Amino acid sequence: MAQEESVAAGPKPKVFIFTDANTDDVQAIKLLLKYSNVEVAALIPDCAASATWNLFGLLHFMDRDDIPIWAGQAYASAEIDSGDYGCRYAKTVPLFPKGKIWADTILGLNRRYPHPPENRNYYPNYTTVFTNLPQAVAATDGPVYFLSLGAFSTIDFLYRQNPWLVQRWIASSSWAALSSYTDPEAARAVFTSGTPITLVPLDATNAFQLSWDWLNSFGAIARTKEARFCHDLLALIKNNSASTSMYSLWDPLTAAILADPSLIVEQVTLNLTVAITGDQVVLEADPNFFSVFVNKLNQRPHFPHY
Repeated sequence: MAQEESVAAGPKPKVFIFTDANTDDVQAIKLLLKYSNVEVAALIPDCAASATWNLFGLLHFMDRDDIPIWAGQAYASAEIDSGDYGCRYAKTVPLFPKGKIWADTILGLNRRYPHPPENRNYYPNYTTVFTNLPQAVAATDGPVYFLSLGAFSTIDFLYRQNPWLVQRWIASSSWAALSSYTDPEAARAVFTSGTPITLVPLDATNAFQLSWDWLNSFGAIARTKEARFCHDLLALIKNNSASTSMYSLWDPLTAAILADPSLIVEQVTLNLTVAITGDQVVLEADPNFFSVFVNKLNQRPHFPHY
């Protein structure tokens, strides 16, 4: 793509991915790792050990054990500030139809991941983002991107502890990922921090909802292990969830726009309030994104990782 080639001519941007390791996050990470013009610098899960293990497996699956994983913030900002660790926001998020364990195992598909090396192991007091990320950013001369695919809790606390980070980030997040719903106080803090933020909202992602026609055509041409994994995951979701008529390529579109902004065909700049009840944020994406998603996942490695 022209945009990808032009970005690659300068310093390769480093991308730190904040994730809840959900089904669409997994696809977004696999997709972004296919782009040669950005460097995925670290993955930061904001939830339980199961998410960390899934990310270890995902990276080993893609031969990317060089990418570090740093634990993020598991609780909402208001819960930490008040000392009430009741997970009141998290409890309002509907579970997948077969329960939490089914969701935590990526609908059972994480058994396809090879066992990660012995040095890739989750343990109590596992290394966190709060020391590692500021050091990594301070040592980076080139562009730094921040891809938020989950709640803003970890970013909020990073900004509290390191206010200088605000000027180093471009945050790209998906409204569809419940980013604000699961921690509205943290979202308010990040939105008012002064960080330049690109939101990829529902009015963009809803253009790429699942259909059996598209899934069947995807399955017919899925060649790489990553493409086959994502196809099978989407087919499981389509078969097992009553809400699949609304399931879209939320986080994959967000990741692709970070790597290739030419996918945006319409964008507006707005001031936001966290509790929005009226106007939507408008961003329209290239209608060919379905093809971009499939073609990128089918791309075989052709550039060095290290």
